[in-house]
Formats: sequence, structure tokens, C-alpha cells
Amino acid sequence: DERLEELIGIGDHQVDVERDRRDRAQRTHHRRSHGEVGDEVTIHHVHVDPLRAAGDGALVATAPAKAAFDAFTYDPANPVISHGGQISGVGADQKDGAFDQRDIEARKDVLVYTTAPLTEDLAVFGFITTDLFVSSDAPDTDFTVKLVDVEPNGMAWNIADTIQRMRYRDGYDKPPVMMKKDSVYKVTLQPLTTSNYFAPGHRLRIEVSSSNF
Repeated sequence: DERLEELIGIGDHQVDVERDRRDRAQRTHHRRSHGEVGDEVTIHHVHVDPLRAAGDGALVATAPAKAAFDAFTYDPANPVISHGGQISGVGADQKDGAFDQRDIEARKDVLVYTTAPLTEDLAVFGFITTDLFVSSDAPDTDFTVKLVDVEPNGMAWNIADTIQRMRYRDGYDKPPVMMKKDSVYKVTLQPLTTSNYFAPGHRLRIEVSSSNF
């Protein structure tokens, strides 16, 4: 059966990004962009910027003045498929790596949130934490989050993704807990791990849905 799922909000620590400020003690990491390992770059001061989803599809640093929610109807018989990423499937239609995600993002059961174009370069590496505030008319479902690098020409490259089954939201070592209709739950998904360089003019994007396989 189809089910209605609502994203009530994305918490204050949706995406923790580490920004190159070029003014403190040096650290180095290897640049990764669209599946390629480039030159070694120097990361100086590390600053954590939480990003939040606004109800108009924007991904912003400042919390919206008024709370809002987005909703989508998910049909398990027509799941959102994986297009790249780190996958374990087999077959000609199962390929890992970075691919343009715009066809996925055009689906009505995928919520998309995007920042404004970056005015300076941005290095994101390490763990990315995502908090969702969700509701569903089903007793159990999955929620997925995908981090995407959007080029100025619109190409949308998948960088990292994660998934959480709601019955295990309290931990996989604890008894499963089902959801209740009309109740709102905060869930922290398993951290994404990435190392990516976002060039000026690029945008960060988050996709939210209920499947990715």
C-alpha cells in the first residue's frame, strides 16, 4: 500500500561541514571531486556550519522563522532506486560511483533541498550527521538522506547516502519500536562519511525519501 510520509523538519545539525578558512594550524587531506582523487590541498581552520531545510526547498544556515513541513506519498511497489553510490547489488542496472541524480530528484516521492551557489570553496570531510523530524501513516518505514554536489550547469553528483529503518531508530541493540499515526519522531540517521571539495559556484543538495536500493 502507498503511505503518506512527512518531513516535519531537519534539525539544527543536519549537515556538519568543515570549511577552509585558511587562517589557522594546517591539516592536509586528499581532494575528492566526482570520483577523482586530485591534488593534495591544505585545510587550515576548521569551522562547523549546521545547515537546515526550509519549506521552500532551500538549504540554509539560519533556521526558518516559521516551522513548516513537506510531505510525500511513497509506494513500496515503485521504490526510489539507487543510481550510483556504494551499493552491493548485482546486475547491469547496479553500478556504484557518482552519477547525475536529476532523474531521481524529479520524482514526486523525493524531497530536495539546495543551498545557494557557494561564493568560496568548501571542503567537506569526515562524518555528516542528519537529524530528521518525521511522521508517517505507516507503523514502520525507511527514511533516506543523500548528499549531492550540484554543478553550475545543473549536474547533480551523488556524494554520500544513508538510510534508517524507523523501528530501529532507538538503536539496533534495542527492541524494535513501531510508529504511531500523527506522531512526530526525531531520528538521527547513521552518519554519512565523505571527503569532497565543493568549488565556488557549486551548491550542496540534500535528497530525502524512503528507499535507496
